[in-house]
Formats: sequence, structure tokens, C-alpha cells
Amino acid sequence: METILVRANLLEFLSAEVIRFLNEDPSNRMGEAWGDERIWEQPLLGAANGADPIFETFKDTVDPLHWTPIEAFAAGGLEAKAEELTAVSWVLPKNEQTKKDNALRKDLTTERWARSRFFGEEANIKLRVHLVEFLKNAGIEAVAPTRLPDWSRLNSERYIYTSKWSERHIAYACGLGTFGVSHGLITPLGKAVRLGSVVLRGLIPTAPRPYTSYDEYCPFKANKTCGACIKRCPSGALSKRGNDKRLCSAYMDNESARTSWNTSDLTATAAASARPVSPALQVFLENSTDTVRSGSGFVLLWVRLSANCILVFSCFLAVIHQHICSFYNAV
Repeated sequence: METILVRANLLEFLSAEVIRFLNEDPSNRMGEAWGDERIWEQPLLGAANGADPIFETFKDTVDPLHWTPIEAFAAGGLEAKAEELTAVSWVLPKNEQTKKDNALRKDLTTERWARSRFFGEEANIKLRVHLVEFLKNAGIEAVAPTRLPDWSRLNSERYIYTSKWSERHIAYACGLGTFGVSHGLITPLGKAVRLGSVVLRGLIPTAPRPYTSYDEYCPFKANKTCGACIKRCPSGALSKRGNDKRLCSAYMDNESARTSWNTSDLTATAAASARPVSPALQVFLENSTDTVRSGSGFVLLWVRLSANCILVFSCFLAVIHQHICSFYNAV
């Protein structure tokens, strides 16, 4: 295939398609009980040329196995020169009500936040796959690196948890934000976001990144002011030294079993919308309880048994009702 010299408006073309997808695709919805409320609001897109030297630096700052755009392209079975490629990244911001509700919590996430995290990422995965097909139909070769069979998460002695394609670092390379104390990306749309990307064979004119350092948007990193995230972190994983990822992970594993919102509604919504529950969400739900920090295994067991009994009894009544109706309709 000949090198595609892409016009400057391709990024706007892709932005319009991402917006259309988020507006129209049912995956970007909180659930049936929440009406037509969207998980993700208006996105922000950025781009970086595949030959940008910054991608090579990620082999040191992320992991030696981290892909450059040309390596990701090759992992997808495609060939190109690095300078022919463009990495396109997007920021998906949570809706305002989700952020407002979660701001009131001190130690646990809200149901809205959980829906955004699990169902929202499923929508983000679907968006990645959709954009590759969308570009293919336009005659442009593309891959979504995190959807490739060879992509994987990695354990690192230096950075603890990494991967072969870090969406945060790709977004940083594409001019969409810099890192904070937690190593999350601070973007022009805030920090309550999910990120995604594709690598395409084509040229998109790119502007210089609007920052010169990896932590420029973080006031604590810049001049030791703010530190709000350190004060708010319930696990104590954040400190002036940075983020203790192991402590954070241990807290998340323990606290996922303690939530004050009704997890059965989340499962029911998935069923009602014919949306299969992902394995990660299923584990989250199985480890959750409707009680608030009872600390008692007996209470937890009683709540779960009661819920199961109610469910079975409801199904029994529904079957009896159906048979009665069928009998009278027959006569």
C-alpha cells in the first residue's frame, strides 16, 4: 500500500467519529435504570508521529519491552516505516454527576464510579476496535495496540506494574497531559478519565507538546503546593515520595469487598440491557456486599443468603403466576 499523506483534518475526522460513537453506541450508557445517561462526555484527541524520539524513552521510563508505534504496528502483522505512522490517543472524561457524587465519598467509590470503571472501559475497548475498522474502511491501516494478542501487562522490579503499551504514556506523548503524584495523567479535561489509542499508517501534522516536563501540570510536583490527592487517598499509598503501588493494590483488593451500594442492581442492569458482565466485574460483584463495613462474616453471610432466598422465591412466584395465567387463558 502506498504511503498515505493524510490531510490536516484527519484528526478532526476521527474526533467526529469518536463523538458519534459515544453519543449513539449503547455501550456508553450507565444502564437501563439510569435512563440515557452517558458514561463518557466529550472526548479530547491528540497525535504524535511514529518517529518521535519520545517513544524510545518509554523503554526506560516504562519498561524495556514497551512498544514503539512501529513495534505495535508490526505486532499487528503490518509493515511501515516509523515516520509513516501516527499514534492517536483520546481522553474520555467521566460525566459531571459521577465526579460530584464520588467527591463526597471518603474511602469507597460510588456506584456511578464503579459503572464508569467497568462498563465504561468495556465501551472504551469497543471504541478501539471500532476505530480500527472505521479507518480500515477509509483505506487506512491501523491497529489498537492493547487489543493485540501479544500485548500484555508486565511486572517490573523498578515500576511494579507496567505493560507493553501504556495508554497514559501514549497520551502524554500525544500532548494530552502530564503525570501527577499518583502517576495518573492530569489532562485538560481533568484526571477522572480513561484513555485509549490506535496507531495508523498515515501522516497527521502535529504541534509541539504544550509542556516540557512529565509532571508540569501537577502543582505539588512543580512547587510543593496542593497535595490534595495525598490527603484524600484512603489507603495511605500516596505521599510526598510518590505512589506505593503495592499498598494501593492491596487496599483496592480489600476494599472492593466493602461497598454501600446495591451490587445486585448493577448485575440486573447488565442482564436487562443484554450486556454480559465482564470477568473483572463479576469478581468485583462476587466480593461485594450491600452492607456498610459490618466487619462481621456472619452478617455478610446472612445478607447474601437472604438475597439469594428472595431471588429464588421471586422466581417461584413468577412461575406460579405464569401457570395460573396460562390456565385461565386456556379456558
